[in-house]
Amino acid sequence: MKRFPQIVLLAFMTLVIVSLAAALGLWLFVPREKVAALITSELSGRLNQEIAVDSFSVGFYPDLEFVTRNVRIVDPPTSRELLSAQNVRFDLNLRALLNRKFVVEDIAIGSPRLDLIRSASGAWNIENLMRGMRSPEKKDETTPPVNLFGLGRIIIRNGSISIRDESSGQQIEVKNLFATLNLREETLRIDKASVTVPPLEGELSGTVSQLFKPTPLLDISTTLAIKKEGPLAARQAIAVPPGKKIADISLEASGDIERLRLRATFSLNPLVTADLSARGSIAGMLTVEEGLFTVDTLTAHIGKSTLALSGTLKDIWLEERSARLKGTTALSLREAVAFAKTDALAGLKLRGSASAAITLDASAEQAGLTATIDLDRAGFSLPRVMDKKIGAPGRLILDARYTYGDELVVDTFDFSMGREAITGSLEVQPGRDPRLKASFSASDFPLGHLNRLPAVTFEEGTLALSAQVWQSDEGLRFNADAGIDNATLAVRRMNQPFQNLDLRIHADHTKATLQAPSFFFGESHCRLDAEVTDFNTPRISGHLNTDLLDINKIIAAFARQGEVSEKKPPSPETPPPQFSLDLNVRADALHFGRVKTGAVSAAWQTSGLVQKFDPFHIKAFGGTLEGMFELAVLRDGVCWDADFSGQDIILEELTDQLFAEREKLKGIISAQGTLKGGADADPEAVWRSINGELDYTANSVQFKESPLFKAMLLATRASGMLIPGLQQVSLANLLIDTLKSGSRTFHLNQLYFDTVDGSVDINDGLVRTDDSFFAGDAVNLLFQGDIDMPKENYNLRTRATPIGTIGSLVHKVPLIGKQIERIRNATLSLNFSVTGPFSDPTVQLTAVEQLTPKDEEQSGEDESIIGNTGRAVDRQ
Repeated sequence: MKRFPQIVLLAFMTLVIVSLAAALGLWLFVPREKVAALITSELSGRLNQEIAVDSFSVGFYPDLEFVTRNVRIVDPPTSRELLSAQNVRFDLNLRALLNRKFVVEDIAIGSPRLDLIRSASGAWNIENLMRGMRSPEKKDETTPPVNLFGLGRIIIRNGSISIRDESSGQQIEVKNLFATLNLREETLRIDKASVTVPPLEGELSGTVSQLFKPTPLLDISTTLAIKKEGPLAARQAIAVPPGKKIADISLEASGDIERLRLRATFSLNPLVTADLSARGSIAGMLTVEEGLFTVDTLTAHIGKSTLALSGTLKDIWLEERSARLKGTTALSLREAVAFAKTDALAGLKLRGSASAAITLDASAEQAGLTATIDLDRAGFSLPRVMDKKIGAPGRLILDARYTYGDELVVDTFDFSMGREAITGSLEVQPGRDPRLKASFSASDFPLGHLNRLPAVTFEEGTLALSAQVWQSDEGLRFNADAGIDNATLAVRRMNQPFQNLDLRIHADHTKATLQAPSFFFGESHCRLDAEVTDFNTPRISGHLNTDLLDINKIIAAFARQGEVSEKKPPSPETPPPQFSLDLNVRADALHFGRVKTGAVSAAWQTSGLVQKFDPFHIKAFGGTLEGMFELAVLRDGVCWDADFSGQDIILEELTDQLFAEREKLKGIISAQGTLKGGADADPEAVWRSINGELDYTANSVQFKESPLFKAMLLATRASGMLIPGLQQVSLANLLIDTLKSGSRTFHLNQLYFDTVDGSVDINDGLVRTDDSFFAGDAVNLLFQGDIDMPKENYNLRTRATPIGTIGSLVHKVPLIGKQIERIRNATLSLNFSVTGPFSDPTVQLTAVEQLTPKDEEQSGEDESIIGNTGRAVDRQ
């Protein structure tokens, strides 16, 4: 161990002496000019290129080296510079040099630049150079060498390569290249290099083996960044600022240079995918010369969506590149809307997920998509048309084209729910007018699917449809023709549906024309000719013909819980009405409560809360009713308001319907008034609700079986009066005798009046009158007071005036002269109070008054002939 330092020192000194001897021999026996000429001559011949060197130098430590500066290689046929380098260092084999042979162990090239050009005919400008660099075939060791020059490794530091294809215009730049070319092993090892192929930038490393074979082998790894530049700079659909990164790619390439096996993983800038994470992988075979990439697998995960495709990419080195891929996808629909960024999709309110089998055909300008999409787990809404729930069956088949960032065209689509389908086409053009155009048609499509129509729903029926839709700066527009068959239509604010609806519709964005629809409302068969406007709160106007206008059904149809209890405009918290009607109605009959009438014509207006018939004309009770009728269906009942006049009403028909259990009347009546009330199952509650005023006039009125008039006759039975020349006379007999003598016919159960007129005020069912006057040919009656209709009670004062009462008895009185005439012209007034129920009223005679004869009224005389006196009644 003690001699170890001495041995190391001796070996080091020996190496230094040998190196100095070799350098001295090279310097003495081989001048530098000769060495330079020898090297450039050998390389020029070997590489078949012109080589120029500016200067050279010789180094001795740490190795023997020969350094040239500013080396340039020029291709003789084109005079183009192929290769240049700032310096080239040749490491020489010392032993071979002592034997006067030049063997270059390594060549280290500093900052070289290689310009590779492929002509339009496909020839590369380095083909001669590559042939010259091929290593000589191995010789038998016994064969003496014929060359004085040999090559080993070529080491490249900080190199750059420019590759330009004149046929395609494609250019590739390689910078910061650090690599080793081993000519003996025919390999190129790339330690690192920066590659730019707009819009790609990347770093690569790897090896190229069998370098001088027709098809070298590659094993390259690279990381790439795709930026928004070059051919992608003008793509508005890519939401990334110019020059910024679009995607990161990690790529591995292996195989011969003509057929490369590629494997890559990638991730996208979230700006590209609407802030969704996006990553994936791709694997396939690249046929370089053909520009063909066969995709074995392409998988992508964008947010919650996945994509799996395979297929081919053609002419990838050309601008006319194309792709055809097939596979499957599973989409999160909410994320798909965010990614697409189109108003048309946003308005559909997509939710859930969809799976699809797709075929993608893409070029540099547009992508074509054919897809069969399973929508069972998807939900969406077509505005004001339908809402598909998640879980309901659905399928969409489409054939579409997408021009990047400019236009989406769906040439055909077939949307089905169950066995029925809607087919059509769609075109979306952002930035143009119209932005959206669509057409679609359907036959026998179940109306139950159309569950988002304003104000109405369909429970049954089918639809045949042909429509065009477009969206512009003015909003959504459409034009459609539709047929509805055997449908059941429910209006959202009505409890009663329209059944057996057959309808033809022509509609546009402003209105819909209903062409002669036929339907049943309750038992009523209706025929409608109408127009619908304002589709948000539809307004229906037109003509309605029906065999029966059943107000009871209308009340039941609009009965609602939770409505306001007063007729006033809805408060801000109350949703506005969802529809309105403005129809001219003609009906063969009308039912309201227990009342049934004849033909009706009316203008019907409603918004759901209030039904207004203004004006109306009804043939009722043998006459006519005209005026205004308003019906409101409220939370705690129904109220109505009428302003009407009636002409030539037959009292017998009127009382038969309104007062079936009461007095029987005959005659003709006309009336006018304003009444308000309610509709209720309890008759007493109905009468309690009635308020208003009424004026009436009747002719030829006959009371049959009247408890009131019977009671009045009975009230006079025990009363009498003294007439000169006679004993006490019974008022009952006197009244009966008068009625018999003056009336056309007289029966105790029947009383006749020429005219009846008067007015009443009604307050909560309490009828008050001051001037109800009954004028007959035998007796006149004046009624004043109240009639309680809910309780069916009288509280009246009645004056009965038998016409010519005294005159009818003059022939029984032996009087003469002026006294007889005065008595003949005198009449009596019998005053009664009437109380109690309609069926059995209590009538009391309160006074018997003499009315002054007419001639004495004029002369101012007021002489009493009969004991009781009273004041005259104005109406008489």
